[in-house]
Amino acid sequence: VRPPLPREERMGSVEAVRSDGAQRVWLADGADGREGAKYTFNHVFGPESSQREVYERCVAPCVGAVADGFNSTVFAYGVTSSGKTYTMLGDGARGPGRGVIPRAVTDLFRRLVRRGGRSVVRASFVQMFNDTLTDLLLRPGDEGYGASLRLRESAAADGGVFVDGLSQVEIATAEDAMGLIELGAASRATSSTAMNATSSRSHAVFTLTVDHSAPAGERGAAGAVTTSCLNLVDLAGSERVALVGSTTNARFAEGVAINSSLLALANVIGALTEGKGGTRREHIPYRDSKLTRLLQRSLGGNCRTTVLANVSPAAFLADDTARTLRFACRASYVQTFARVNTTVDGRPVGGAAGGARAPSGAKFDASELAALDAKASVAAEAAAARGAGFFNCYVTVPSRKRAKDVSCCVQAFGERADAPMCVLLHGYPSDSSAWEYMAPPLVAAGYRVVLVDMPGFGRSPGERLSPRSEHNFVEGGPVDVVLDVLDHFGVAAATIIGYDWGGGVAISLAHKHRKRVSKLVLYHSTYTEQGGELAKVRAKTLLLWRKTDQFHPYAWARALAKKLPKASLTTLASGKARGGHRAGSEVEDSIVEFLGHAAGGAAAASAPAVAPKVGASESKGSEGKESAGEGGSSSGDDDAVKFGDAVGAGGGEADAAALSTAESVAEFRRLWLAGELPRYYGAIIGRGDASLKPAATRLFAALPIVSPKAMPTPAAFVAAGLWSAPPAGWEEMDASPRYFPGRQVLVRARGVNPSCATAEGYLAFDAGSARMDTAAVSESKAELGSAFVTHRAKIRGPTPDGDASAMLVDVAAVGGGSVTLRVPTSAILDLNQPHDFPPTAGRKTTKDEGLSLEDGIRVTYSDMLTRARLCEIALALDELVARLDFAADDGSREAMQERCVRRIRRVLNITRLQDGVDRRREARAQSWGRLVTFGQGHCHGLSSTMAAALHVFGHVIGVDTRYRRGYVLSSAECDRDGVALPDAYVSNRYDRHHWLELAYRPSMRSVTCDLSFEGRRGAYFIGHSALSQPVELTYSMAGGQYPNGTVPEFASSRPVKATDIALAPAAGTDGAAAAAEAAE
Repeated sequence: VRPPLPREERMGSVEAVRSDGAQRVWLADGADGREGAKYTFNHVFGPESSQREVYERCVAPCVGAVADGFNSTVFAYGVTSSGKTYTMLGDGARGPGRGVIPRAVTDLFRRLVRRGGRSVVRASFVQMFNDTLTDLLLRPGDEGYGASLRLRESAAADGGVFVDGLSQVEIATAEDAMGLIELGAASRATSSTAMNATSSRSHAVFTLTVDHSAPAGERGAAGAVTTSCLNLVDLAGSERVALVGSTTNARFAEGVAINSSLLALANVIGALTEGKGGTRREHIPYRDSKLTRLLQRSLGGNCRTTVLANVSPAAFLADDTARTLRFACRASYVQTFARVNTTVDGRPVGGAAGGARAPSGAKFDASELAALDAKASVAAEAAAARGAGFFNCYVTVPSRKRAKDVSCCVQAFGERADAPMCVLLHGYPSDSSAWEYMAPPLVAAGYRVVLVDMPGFGRSPGERLSPRSEHNFVEGGPVDVVLDVLDHFGVAAATIIGYDWGGGVAISLAHKHRKRVSKLVLYHSTYTEQGGELAKVRAKTLLLWRKTDQFHPYAWARALAKKLPKASLTTLASGKARGGHRAGSEVEDSIVEFLGHAAGGAAAASAPAVAPKVGASESKGSEGKESAGEGGSSSGDDDAVKFGDAVGAGGGEADAAALSTAESVAEFRRLWLAGELPRYYGAIIGRGDASLKPAATRLFAALPIVSPKAMPTPAAFVAAGLWSAPPAGWEEMDASPRYFPGRQVLVRARGVNPSCATAEGYLAFDAGSARMDTAAVSESKAELGSAFVTHRAKIRGPTPDGDASAMLVDVAAVGGGSVTLRVPTSAILDLNQPHDFPPTAGRKTTKDEGLSLEDGIRVTYSDMLTRARLCEIALALDELVARLDFAADDGSREAMQERCVRRIRRVLNITRLQDGVDRRREARAQSWGRLVTFGQGHCHGLSSTMAAALHVFGHVIGVDTRYRRGYVLSSAECDRDGVALPDAYVSNRYDRHHWLELAYRPSMRSVTCDLSFEGRRGAYFIGHSALSQPVELTYSMAGGQYPNGTVPEFASSRPVKATDIALAPAAGTDGAAAAAEAAE
């Protein structure tokens, strides 16, 4: 349920949707607000829910299934303006507002790296607009761009369909996938309606296909390839003409096409659930629409499917909301049959369809169970052989009471077969992946760990069990499942750790089977007492609770603490937002401290505990307590890790001999590919495993210094072993001019209009304004007569008299057209020349020892942590730089430069203070290295840290950097929709915000790079990242930012080279001179 929109509030529309915040939702019946019909789902998210909650509860299990070889589909359904596209895409690729697709992409790559072996990932993006299929990954000029594609029957035994001619792009990182998503989203059909300013007019399906080969040396893995698909679907919204105001024939036809395809989808869902006994009908009308044919496998075949039903709370949309709820309720009864899709030498394994089928109530004979467990053992051995600190395998647990039935599937972790066991039970609805973050610290403490997927959840087949406490003891119910797990592993008693529903199951087990439970850990446990049984629980119990969790009231914790005889209550720190399952190191530390270290664990052995991965970029958790980048997170941001390279464990004692530069770079690259660098960073800054600090110090101290002086050309990066190849055409780019006719520039002039009265006149030149008498203007607007900066200017050419100290510039004029101004060359250079920064002061100050930036932030290139972070940026840029061709003029050059900028930002682990203060992060440090390793900052710090990185790499990737300060229109100067009020105007007097301005060489196209607004732009800016947003958008009235043109005291304009200015003689010199004189 999305929050009400400003226009709905202005209309006075009441909120007609109610929910219990858990599983039930209903509509208010009439003006008196009485309850109407109730609908029950796996989960209901209210307006206050976060994107992260939606992902972790609903989508993460599907992504986990794809990593394990199953097909999965997630699609959003709802009326237009209900929030489908926001749910799927969010407001950017990073930050807490990112949607399902960015999180799923990042999570999938993380899981594949963790799985080991070799994975090849291919992406496709198809649009269905007006019943026509087109490829969204093609650019204008590409062969087949805009062409209509056809659906073809697949030759596979499961009878699916495919889009003939649809391009598939092989990708190596999550960032590659996000680049394709941004490309496709920019090409997608949208238009403005009365309901939505950027209404999606097409259905879009983004698909990731994963081909995975098992790790080399694993028994039975030769030639075996597992293929799985993740389909992420954003459906266009159903709409009524009376509401959307479709007044044109084209818009009306679009609405008809959308509604027709959605009706076909509803008919298919109905057919799948309307047969005798609630089963599917004999004929399913998939062929009624291309949409249903495209989704045929997802709706009733070999796929695990999640439907996200988006609804509006507005009363005038109550009828549409009811239809959406009925559709979703019906869809929840559809049964699919997901299976692992494995081939050996191109032939399916496990039957013609490929893979062992696991529908509800699946049965396996003894030989199949033995084969599954043998495969799990092989996986464990292979993991141990790779040097993992703990092994991870999947085990199929048979039922004790039903010989041929599968009870559940579990993940098993451990180092010793004789170690005490911890069994972790997930909440409802969730699966074992929610507990994965607890495996490393428990194994390090000396325990075996088993994460259980209850029947119907995660990888376990069967019907889903009831979450009600009184059903815990039914035959084959959750208590029986846990007993099956203990018996399968031959464990007499274990520690049971449960979250939500899992905590209630743990309580039931502890009071009925006391000897099987050694200790209890209950995290936000839900349990309804039946008759005094809580007093019979004899196990020592730890209760973990967060007061701010609205779904688990703190009163429940007090009641359990009072009734359980041996319970202790630990209250977790509260953040601004409601708590979730994952709570980072605080939960881990509390549980490990309660259980203590088992004999042979990390406390007594040499195996180090898993350190917090503080080097990985992440967003602040909802409670403000999540450890940055910890392993097991299902929705954190992804470091750009490529597949196909060896992944090993980091660590080890420092040797006496110092490393050579080549050796240090090679080892640093290995750790980077393995995702181990964050552990070393944590040791250096005192926030991780201190035993790694000697090895980290030895390694980082031997790395090459990366600075503009030490690395003046791409060849220097190649010589240092940081890059495999230089960009093509770099020398020509470096010698290209910066100022030439047609280049857009910033110009300061009296007569530039700062008023927001009209978009056409905003920052345009007004000759009347230039000559107006400021004494006649009210005091509050006296500065309207001063000189303002405008971006709406282009270089025309040299002056008619050939004066090198000035040039002619065309500036947009109020009322249309343009005027030509004679502008001093020095004024142009002051506003548009890239910035340099002064060196840091110190005993050994040299020009290239470091930089000084805003807020006293210092960059010292010889500092160990700074060396490491800059070397990491260089490694992250390697594959992009090798593909960068400065001679290309088809758009690929600037697209690659934009990706380089985004890649640099991804490495910098500094978050925004406006997202919430994280006390664990560095906020007042003046060391650049510490800030970009685990820091947070306002616009000053964010812009300074990014500027320092671009100062080092900008000259080799062809990016000029300018540090901007200026005015930003406040909320008081805009209406509820964020549009500037007519009486608003920008000011030169106040520096409300800091950001960067970049120019891509050799075209010199200017963009803004604003880390503060990253992922937070509105619909007007869809298709443009805040890290590379055209100045035409940022400096427009809608963008609301105004550069006052002042050069910060810590910066200076770079000296001009002889090749920087190349002005051809202007045509019509007499006319140009007359225009210039008139303008002056």
